[in-house]
Amino acid sequence: MKKILIIFVILVFSAVTAIPILEYGLMGFLKNSINNSGSFQIFIDLVIASGLVIIWMFHDAKKNGLPRIPYIVFTVIAGSFGSLFYLLHRQFILDKRAENHN
Repeated sequence: MKKILIIFVILVFSAVTAIPILEYGLMGFLKNSINNSGSFQIFIDLVIASGLVIIWMFHDAKKNGLPRIPYIVFTVIAGSFGSLFYLLHRQFILDKRAENHN
C-alpha cells in the first residue's frame, strides 16, 4: 500500500511540475521561483526542507544499507523527486526483507 501511495504522489507531482516547466521552460520556472519576496521565501523554505530530508536520507540509507549519494544528488538537482524515489526504493527493500524474514 505504501508503494502505491508513493507512486501516486510521484505521478501527481510530475504532472504538477510539468505544467509550469512546459509553460515557462526550465529556466523560466526557476526564475519565477525567486521572482518576488513571497515566492523567494517559499523557495528558501523548500531548500531548508530538502536539506533536512537529505540529512535524514543520509543516515537512513546508511542504517538500511541503501545507496545514499545518487538520491542525495537527485534531491539537490530535482528537489522532492529525489526523496520520493528514495522512499520508493526504501519501501521495496524493506518489503523484500520482510518477505524473506517470514
